Amino acid sequence: MRPGQRVVSKSQQHSRMMKRSNIRVTPLPYSLRDNKAAKMVHDALVKGQRVFGTPGGFMSHQVHDPKYTSAEGADTSAASEMMDAEKETYEVIEEWLKDKPNGIHFSSVRPMDEPVPGLDPETGLIMGHDFDHIILFGNEMIIIDTFRWPKNKTYTVDSDHKSILMTKRHFPGNQPMTGEYIGRMTNREGGLLPDDEDLNFVGLVLVNNDKAKSVWDKNWYESHNFRLVEIDRFTDLLDKKYATLGPGDLDVINSNIVYYIVQRCVQPYNEFRRVIGEKHLREFM
Repeated sequence: MRPGQRVVSKSQQHSRMMKRSNIRVTPLPYSLRDNKAAKMVHDALVKGQRVFGTPGGFMSHQVHDPKYTSAEGADTSAASEMMDAEKETYEVIEEWLKDKPNGIHFSSVRPMDEPVPGLDPETGLIMGHDFDHIILFGNEMIIIDTFRWPKNKTYTVDSDHKSILMTKRHFPGNQPMTGEYIGRMTNREGGLLPDDEDLNFVGLVLVNNDKAKSVWDKNWYESHNFRLVEIDRFTDLLDKKYATLGPGDLDVINSNIVYYIVQRCVQPYNEFRRVIGEKHLREFM
């Protein structure tokens, strides 16, 4: 695959066009009626598009972009493994969404309007700049960050309810930003979502590697805005969340929310473009 090449094909983007007859796409709010980019997103939803963004979009910069690969301490091999894990998670999510025609799937989304954080010298990676995946049902948002931590290990939530332990010990990169960002979004920080929409969030920190195990103990239930899960139980947890959704979230697509999130999708590595702008939105979609 060439650097910057998209991995989301047109057939994948429209894979869930079927059974959409009972799905209602909400009109854009008055403030966006003359916004060309917003109209493009709305029209794409009406036509059946349910996938936006590219899995591993931001991580691809750490694999290919000299700005990151030449940085002291950068680990391009680790970045490549993380990118592969995000792509694999994308495929699992798309399979799970096959019979859920109003589920909107976003990849590589910047939650905060902030500069790219610095390189973590312990991991050789820049982590926490984007949400790897977002699944949207109406006004219910499932946020997923994927990690390719070592296989054949047991993972638990630490007593601080934020950090992750591997076989009861701390390890490099064990403090995902998922819960912190969700807390800030709940307080209307970051600008990812429109201020006039009420949303509910659930965050999942996913260990996508062979024979990994997560322990659901007291700290797990008290974790800060996220749930830790391994790939083997990932879709089971998604099923439990889906079972709690009401009719208003199962037959409606909120075009206003979708438009806001699409603007924050990070394109894969390209020397000239990083985040989707209006003039590139048609090509990206």
